[in-house]
Amino acid sequence: MSRKRFVAVCAGLLCLATAHAASPTGTYNIRDFGARPGGETVCTEAIQSAIDQCAKEGGGTVLFPPGMWLTGTVYLESHVTVRLENGCTVLGSKDKTHYGRPRQPLDGDE
Repeated sequence: MSRKRFVAVCAGLLCLATAHAASPTGTYNIRDFGARPGGETVCTEAIQSAIDQCAKEGGGTVLFPPGMWLTGTVYLESHVTVRLENGCTVLGSKDKTHYGRPRQPLDGDE
């Protein structure tokens, strides 16, 4: 992956997380949702599940622990903060099929 794409993915995650930040009510570790570190396993589904569960339960923090996490498109929700711990690297997939169009809001969102 090019450095330019990596920086864009990280900047997008951080900007969106900051824009939707709220008082955290819980922490949702992406590993608990099946994400595997190493940068070779695509973790998009696990990351999205953590975000969706966090939003469904009223908000909080989705935690990316140390490690390399490979992902495609993830959709942030209101009241969800993304926290990247020291030693965490988020990698954008090189496979264009791992990226999607905007999705419909979760139930109750506008």
